Amino acid sequence: MSSSSFPYVLIPLMMLLVVYVTTPVDGKVTVTITNTLPGNPDLTLHCKSKDDDLGEHLLHPGNSYHFRFGVSWIGTTMFWCTFQWSGQSKYFHVYDNDRDDCNTCTWTLREAGPCLQGKKETCYVWR
Repeated sequence: MSSSSFPYVLIPLMMLLVVYVTTPVDGKVTVTITNTLPGNPDLTLHCKSKDDDLGEHLLHPGNSYHFRFGVSWIGTTMFWCTFQWSGQSKYFHVYDNDRDDCNTCTWTLREAGPCLQGKKETCYVWR
């Protein structure tokens, strides 16, 4: 191999390494959503991706919904949910491959928006 073709081999190998390092060991992510809304209302959520519709689920106060999925190797995985309670309807991406760096993504819900739990809680506004 000539030295001029070396970058053409090295760059794809580096890209594969980045995908390998940033992908969970089993290629799966678990999302947990807990109804922590103030006033303790029941919550109806409906989650889906481009390929999967996970259906509608009723969460009583303090209850959680979990789902697990494989991450696309090209980095396009996204799941979003609609949330309905007390006459309100909200929407949020509960997993966005470009934003989230978690193998277990745990969300709590507030009036102002969802909060991703981790070393540091990160809260977002509803979309």
